[in-house]
Amino acid sequence: VLIGISVASHFVMSLRSILVLLVAFSYASAAGRKRDLFERLAVHHTAGGPPSNALPTERYFTQTTAHFDDQDTRTFQQRYYVYADSYKPDGPVYLYIGGESQISPESFQGTIDGEPGDLARQHGGLLAAAEHRFYGKSVPVADLSTPNLALLSSEEALADLAAFREYLVHNYTKGSSSSRVISIGGSYPGALSAWFRVKYPHLVSGSLASSAPVLAKMDFYEYDQSVATAVGDACASAIRNATAEIEHLVDTNFTTTLTRFGCKSDSYKNTTAFLYMLADSVSFAVQYNTKFKPDSPLYRLRDRFCENITAAATPEDKVNEYAKFLQELNSATNQSCADWNMLGTSMTSTALNPASMQRQWYYQSCTQFGFFQTAPAKDSLRSSRIDVAWHLKACEQIFGKALQPRTAFTNTYYGGNQPVTTKTVFVNGGDDPWHVLSVTSPLACCSSVKTIVIPQASHCSDLYPPSPSDSPALVAARAGIDADVNAWAGESNVFPSPGGGGGGGGGDDSGTVPSWSLALIAIGAFAAGAAIYALAQHRKSMPLSKSSNVGPYATFDT
Repeated sequence: VLIGISVASHFVMSLRSILVLLVAFSYASAAGRKRDLFERLAVHHTAGGPPSNALPTERYFTQTTAHFDDQDTRTFQQRYYVYADSYKPDGPVYLYIGGESQISPESFQGTIDGEPGDLARQHGGLLAAAEHRFYGKSVPVADLSTPNLALLSSEEALADLAAFREYLVHNYTKGSSSSRVISIGGSYPGALSAWFRVKYPHLVSGSLASSAPVLAKMDFYEYDQSVATAVGDACASAIRNATAEIEHLVDTNFTTTLTRFGCKSDSYKNTTAFLYMLADSVSFAVQYNTKFKPDSPLYRLRDRFCENITAAATPEDKVNEYAKFLQELNSATNQSCADWNMLGTSMTSTALNPASMQRQWYYQSCTQFGFFQTAPAKDSLRSSRIDVAWHLKACEQIFGKALQPRTAFTNTYYGGNQPVTTKTVFVNGGDDPWHVLSVTSPLACCSSVKTIVIPQASHCSDLYPPSPSDSPALVAARAGIDADVNAWAGESNVFPSPGGGGGGGGGDDSGTVPSWSLALIAIGAFAAGAAIYALAQHRKSMPLSKSSNVGPYATFDT
């Protein structure tokens, strides 16, 4: 009995350890708007030309509105898409995660044409995409008033994915809940993809997290520094000179300055918002520089801007080149200055519009992530007037109440850029300013977590359709992604300690449990059972205490 109790004790402690381990675009509105803008443009500039006329079919899933409130029984219709042309029985499922913009039939067609679709075609997989709550046509409320945005969070979005994942495998595969699912996302959805593996490892076999800002940060001054590095010293110096001159001009005659940049005189009332828009236009050119191909009017947009503003002789000439650049950008994208205004009507309007996303994403930034692109203390490209205080004031102005991003909670909840996880590949572009908030180097805890940084590549470059103009580094990165993701897709979804084996044995986190471990557990379980049975027999021979009750809940003296 003593031997059995000893073995059982060690078994229970080991089991407890295993259980603990198992359980264990630019800022705010501009980020999603710029990504949505790029995706709409990119649809017509893929390697294979425009998508066919037979666009993917919209489908809808009845989703729970409040996953963490048992008393709230409301539901809403979540839009999704399925691409099954290449699916073979027992093939993997690739779940493409929606984010801070709608997933239209056109944009999902672009996903089919890109890396996610290639993965499905190469390996007989099913590709599906789920739209993020509160975006596009997946809105659970009547309007976007501030109280109605309370259920817009990454936690609720991940719970949506968990429910949709179960629905997907039961209705589009053989019905097994153990189907091999790989989550895929880029930018904020890239972070969701990584977090999905962290929080729901039993539902997803692996994760592709492209350009994923997993570290929430309120004062994101590194964004500006990354832009400066990407454009080079000469261009950065020219932009700083132009910015200083523009600050003087908006203080002298704001209306005239607006007109000079091709903006309507009533498009901006806040001078700092205008200065932010100018910085944002440059960051767009940097963030997506390598995405646009030779047939696009935005081809080499960043490079051409830098060449022109650097060659301009005087600060006045540099301002003129800045103005020409903005007008070229707006013309090519069919945008106006007002469309870039983060304090404009697109931010304050509470009306539902499938194409609207600025207000929703700004709310997520103001409440959870921060991502406030601010002026660094030294050598800033953007105006020094753009600081955290200005961003927080903008949050209050738009939503009618003081809001504070819960960045500390977010990083504690998910692990920031040091997550404890397995089977995740983080891919970043060297020129993408968002790489600062992602995972760019190996994690000591987790050998199956892969990191790829593509030199001179931009935001989510790896997810878009291949092109003859792709760099050798980008081609090699896609090959590495395919190897990792498809290895995980071929494994059973069993997950051990993220750090691998311990004490003298080595071990790994490959997803399998050694047979000797199973044998020891079986022996321990048998010994524990024997010990418990012997103890029970011994207790039967003992008299009940005087204070005990007779019946099924009788207790023994201790």
